[in-house]
Amino acid sequence: MTRSELIRNYIFENGEQMIADTIMLAEHQSPTIRKEYVEKCADAIEQLVYDRLGLKPTAVYPQQERGRHLYYEIGEGRGAALMMGHYDTVWNIDELPLKREGNKLAGPGVYDMKYGIVAGIWAIKALQATGGLGDCKFGLFFNSDEEMGSRTSRAHFEPIAKQYENALVLEPAAPDGSVKVGRKSTGDFVIKVKGIAAHAGTDYPSGRSAILEAAYLTQELFAMTDLEKGTTVNVGVISGGTKFNVIAANAEMKVDVRVTKKSEGERMEQAIAGLKPHMDGVTLEITGGMNRPPFEFTKEGQGLFAKAAEAAAEYGIDLKGITVGGGSDANFTSGWGIPSLDGLGPVGDGAHAAKEHLMIRESLAHTAMLTNLLTKL
Repeated sequence: MTRSELIRNYIFENGEQMIADTIMLAEHQSPTIRKEYVEKCADAIEQLVYDRLGLKPTAVYPQQERGRHLYYEIGEGRGAALMMGHYDTVWNIDELPLKREGNKLAGPGVYDMKYGIVAGIWAIKALQATGGLGDCKFGLFFNSDEEMGSRTSRAHFEPIAKQYENALVLEPAAPDGSVKVGRKSTGDFVIKVKGIAAHAGTDYPSGRSAILEAAYLTQELFAMTDLEKGTTVNVGVISGGTKFNVIAANAEMKVDVRVTKKSEGERMEQAIAGLKPHMDGVTLEITGGMNRPPFEFTKEGQGLFAKAAEAAAEYGIDLKGITVGGGSDANFTSGWGIPSLDGLGPVGDGAHAAKEHLMIRESLAHTAMLTNLLTKL
């Protein structure tokens, strides 16, 4: 029996335990902004890694407002690959039910991305059980703030990632099992509009409505979208005003920007920073910027994908690579020149949606492929 066959058998023989581990982590609900819950999930992860691999963290990075970040080193020798995942979710406590029906497991974070954490742990365990790690070192980095841009974790995983030859991100695969070979650069901006308050009935001409200005700016921002270039601009939140009979003195806009190229991100930063008010007496305060570089399908990334496709082919899988709009930590690792591959977690659908779920058999097969890929690195 070949090692790839041994790996697949091992993963499926332990599949029920892997799903039980996923359910356990999902039960530890962990919305990014609820530090007390996220810390309890980190406790569960530490216990899980110890139970499955007999390891304690190589490094722990406490945070004042977010949960702690965890790093593990396994093996000795050259750094073959760092596997990365996040354990924070977008779901409020008890917002989404956790349930299993046949081959489907649904619930908060099971797809994005509690199963991915389990997959990384069990991939190492499967390697150990089917022939060992060889002369390689592998890493596991689990962060608590990816859903909010990895703002506190990126400074910690950057020097770690640069010790490894490859970065494997355990985010979900596409519904058909495709992995992610590219992601758009993401940016967020806040525009604060300051107008002039006045009574809407007795002193209308003296006022300068911040809400009206925000409406003008909204049209200007949406017009910056260029689908042929892959550039999108979305004004997602507008707030402002105080009372219906007062011309609004203040308004605030939150803007999402996605681009495919670094140069386009720089252009969009300049364009948004250069916005001017449309009415006299109105001022703008613009903050933010592009917070993730684009994850581009580089020559090095193409070589890594070829190895993944080879690993998949040994199981009869014709692996596809796709580019998507959402960002992940692969944007950072790729931007640092590290060959990166994303979407190596579960197979399912519904990230950030009420239908969030994973398909059990398909996800186990994907984890067997991940483990087989590790043998080729």
